[in-house]
Amino acid sequence: MDINKRIVDASIILFKEKGYNRTSVEDIVRKCHISKASLYKVFDSKKQILLSALGQLQDEIYKKNAEIELTNYSVNEKLIKKVEVIISQRHFNRVLFDSLYEAFSEEEIEQLQKYEKPTKLENYRMYMNNFELAFDSEHLNKTFLMNLAITFEGLYTEWLNIIRIFDADKADVLQIAKYIVSTIKIIVRTQDYATIKQPSLIDLIMYEESQMTSEKEKTLLEKINRMTGIVQNSPIDEEDKSDYLLNISFLQQELMSSRPRKYLLNTVLHYLSQLEELKSTVHSVSLALKESEEIL
Repeated sequence: MDINKRIVDASIILFKEKGYNRTSVEDIVRKCHISKASLYKVFDSKKQILLSALGQLQDEIYKKNAEIELTNYSVNEKLIKKVEVIISQRHFNRVLFDSLYEAFSEEEIEQLQKYEKPTKLENYRMYMNNFELAFDSEHLNKTFLMNLAITFEGLYTEWLNIIRIFDADKADVLQIAKYIVSTIKIIVRTQDYATIKQPSLIDLIMYEESQMTSEKEKTLLEKINRMTGIVQNSPIDEEDKSDYLLNISFLQQELMSSRPRKYLLNTVLHYLSQLEELKSTVHSVSLALKESEEIL
């Protein structure tokens, strides 16, 4: 396990046990069995560690969502389990999400919210993909799916508030997930897709999502094409060259998927970095991916 993940994993445990304000940098380095100097080589501050922790929790949702899709559950069961993961991750880690308001001032929170858009759009994209897979219907156009994604987020967010206010210990997350899916089904069945008037803001959100996607794809494709050219002109033997090109092709397919799997991307990038000529380009791709995955 790399030092970055060790620090984040330890911090998640400590923040949940003691709270953000009561957890010191000394507590974190002691938990990780590293020096304070080693921590500051990776993170500038405890605030940055918190943001990375929240980013890791978000990545776990994406990973579990993809894993559920590969199971043999029915379409309905898959959707219920995906919703259960989202609610559970937010509910059982609510102390961490609340820590933002301990760590940052109101002015800083306002600044952070300016960078929230990419993550929000990524979440909507995941919800839309989940609904498209669950409700395989021609009349579920992208505009309606976006509206459904926003409605879904409102539903589970309000249920999280209800759990928090009334009885967190007795909350049956699976039952709540089933109820939300049943509600979404009713919406899908009863909407007049052809004539319904969507809020105008939906068009803006969809435009932002498409722009973000096209810019990300353009930048990463340029870097991948550069790697392909480097390998093709490398003096390495043909067998190694073929292996590198196959991995680059896989990397491209994974990056362009609706939900790239971070752990697979990291594995492939690590392999590609073994070729000296590719190191700088691989590093550039890694940085681009890191920027696109910022939680706030």
